[in-house]
Amino acid sequence: MKISRLLITVTIILALGSNAVSGENPSAAELFQRVEARFNRLNTLSYLAKRSASSQKQRSDDQWQFRYSKPDKTRIDYHLPQERLLLFDGTTLVEYLPAARKALKTEVSTLSAEKRSATLQGAFARVAIPGLRLGGYEEMSQRAISVKPVRWEGVDAYLIEGANPRYAIYIDPKREVLLRTEIYDKNGQLVMRADSSDFIEVSQGFWFPKVIKSTYGAAAGFMTTEIKLSEIKADEPLALDLFRFHAPTGVTFVNP
Repeated sequence: MKISRLLITVTIILALGSNAVSGENPSAAELFQRVEARFNRLNTLSYLAKRSASSQKQRSDDQWQFRYSKPDKTRIDYHLPQERLLLFDGTTLVEYLPAARKALKTEVSTLSAEKRSATLQGAFARVAIPGLRLGGYEEMSQRAISVKPVRWEGVDAYLIEGANPRYAIYIDPKREVLLRTEIYDKNGQLVMRADSSDFIEVSQGFWFPKVIKSTYGAAAGFMTTEIKLSEIKADEPLALDLFRFHAPTGVTFVNP
């Protein structure tokens, strides 16, 4: 009888221990990596973005078409406020202004890794969409101080909080998407908050938001933006010719 009770007790302890382990929260690094890895698995991605920005003093609207083909070909067609083309074929970056009939051509392949990264980031900074991707998540994961399950806008999520400086990231682990991103400066003031919503499954297992609303802190007050994303396609064929620049007659090339 004592042996039976002992076996039952041990079984219960082992079961509880197993549940405790399986119920442990994933690490910040694991969650961040899962959000980013889904983009790395894509062969192509394209969408149309319409952004409205407003502050106490002004309002602006812009629109662009984004196309990407693995591993690094990128094309941005600006429609508003003026036509402009940004084209990177993996080695050469072209910035073309139809109204001025001028094109800036940079041989990125000849640059150092640091200069290459800075050049591409500077060229595409205007079309960066906060709340869509994390970017340098490795550094952020090192500053993580807690990961806890929460309920956010009706979704089971994880809240990852970091320090020095502070950040708070809400992630839906099932769809592997960012729900809310909050970044603060060293004084604890809000730098940026982005909320993503209206998700659709573009391809099997790949979810994408149709709306991202952001708030930015500034000396003159807060600025708000709303980005609406449409015509979203993932892993659909894109013609290679899209990533080649065919200079119209009369275009002048300008050296960087």
